[in-house]
Amino acid sequence: GVQTCALPICPVPQRTVGEALRHWAKVLRTVTPQRFDESGDERSPRWWDMTFESKAAELAMRAIAARNGTDTSPVLLAAYAVALARTIGRNPVVLQLAVSNRFRPGFAGAVTPLAMATPCMLDIADITFDEAIGRAYRAAMTTYLHSYYDPLQRVALIEEINTERGEEVDIQCYFNDRRDPGRVAPTGPP
Repeated sequence: GVQTCALPICPVPQRTVGEALRHWAKVLRTVTPQRFDESGDERSPRWWDMTFESKAAELAMRAIAARNGTDTSPVLLAAYAVALARTIGRNPVVLQLAVSNRFRPGFAGAVTPLAMATPCMLDIADITFDEAIGRAYRAAMTTYLHSYYDPLQRVALIEEINTERGEEVDIQCYFNDRRDPGRVAPTGPP
């Protein structure tokens, strides 16, 4: 059957919605509810923005991607996940990817941003960095596959699981690779 999501112009197959919500449920039921410890740092502003630019990092990423037969996106995602896991001391790492849904039928003429944040879970304990790249690639593909859901049903699911677990599950960590889309195309899974 077809179910209409929160936006009446976007019919979504119920199977697609159900699979996406099962993905959300698996992540929300698997992860440690509190992803980050309180910092105790009371400086203002609370949120800081950091930019890192490095020719050497770009060259290293390209070399690692070539060695693994992949694009630089899973290399960057793996590096971020490994750094995050070491910083927060928790595994699996969970972050949300911003996924464009403009490719879906019926959206080509829509005049609106069509991206949804969807959780990406990476188990990177006790593996090499090259293995982390492979896992990042597969986790990203799984995330992209489950990136279309009814936002109202997602909210209800999150509330249900928070109640079930007795605390709020924090997945407020995002990764959005916004580099130039003209970079080298992926050649397949590493």
